[in-house]
Amino acid sequence: MLKSKTFVKKTRSGGVMKIVREHYLRDDIWCGSEACTECKQESTELLKDACIESNLCSFPHYLVPDTNVVLHQIDVLEDPVIRNVIILQTVLQEVRHRSAPVYKRLKDIIHEKEKHFYTFTNEHHRDTFIEREPGETANDRNDRAIRVAAKWYSQHLKKFEADTDGLCVVLLTNDQGNKQKAEESGLLVYRFEEYIKSLIANPELVDRLALSNNDKNEITSSKVLTKTRRELQRKRRRKRRRRNREDERRSKHRHTEEEQVHPENQDQVQDRDQEQQQVRGRSSGCRCCFSAVVAGMCGGW
Repeated sequence: MLKSKTFVKKTRSGGVMKIVREHYLRDDIWCGSEACTECKQESTELLKDACIESNLCSFPHYLVPDTNVVLHQIDVLEDPVIRNVIILQTVLQEVRHRSAPVYKRLKDIIHEKEKHFYTFTNEHHRDTFIEREPGETANDRNDRAIRVAAKWYSQHLKKFEADTDGLCVVLLTNDQGNKQKAEESGLLVYRFEEYIKSLIANPELVDRLALSNNDKNEITSSKVLTKTRRELQRKRRRKRRRRNREDERRSKHRHTEEEQVHPENQDQVQDRDQEQQQVRGRSSGCRCCFSAVVAGMCGGW
């Protein structure tokens, strides 16, 4: 299936250029679950018995974190306990745009086979792709795309509910508005902090949670400064200040040496100045001889 968007753009020279953007949608993108027998997938990443001891979810489940969770709770996601996680293409692209260090750490987690992280290309799936509505912000559109993809997974896995002991999808978010809309659409959704605190066998993960405020946890900036990035910036500033101090010290030392003339060389400097004055008065235009005498290389005088 092909969707195209056409618009006209004015060039610098005053001309008009027509731009056509094509977006291909497919229906053969598999879900990556081991429990699915409908998708014709070559390999699976998500386990069939995805069980974690939790007070909230005592049944097998897959985790779908939104962009806020990945950006601010990457330390918890790196723990070996967190497995069978679905990373949507929408989340991956947004993390790449906002924080390069977090994106690199997320890609490293996805490449670890023991973690069972699966990337689902929801932006090119025919049933999960959505268009941005008029007046809708980019953040709201991405949140809606995450909810649509989570709902598709829930409906898709319900077909195999008898063979999977109630396998379902849990959406993790710290955005109160996104959580409320997900609950209205019938999704199983929890706050990330609430879910981590419910893990019975791993209470140490609570200490790794990043402090956050629910009201201020929405993405409003295009730049997210992680701990590693802040440390690098501090190191650069300290190095720059140290370099400036060394340059100032060298400059002062050089000026001091130029001002102070050694007593033994004072007589030589005076004799050389007198010689140059005599040459200027006696020279009759012979520039080469004048230069030679000034340089001390001509013995004719």
